[in-house]
Amino acid sequence: MSGMKNGGERREADLLSARQVAAKLGVGVRSIWRWADEGRMPQPLLLGRLKKWRASDIDAWIERGCPLMGRR
Repeated sequence: MSGMKNGGERREADLLSARQVAAKLGVGVRSIWRWADEGRMPQPLLLGRLKKWRASDIDAWIERGCPLMGRR
């Protein structure tokens, strides 16, 4: 049931690691962590000790032209 948003189970394919986000953007993993820490990209979900991004959040952010990237 990947369509569930609040407390429902997610498929692994719906969530991306920092490495997967970095590959999608063509940047290094350190850039992803820095941008997330600076609030320049969507924030990851905290799943226990793991941080993962919703693929839909990253895709939507890219489609909008990565709007927070100019902010520091």
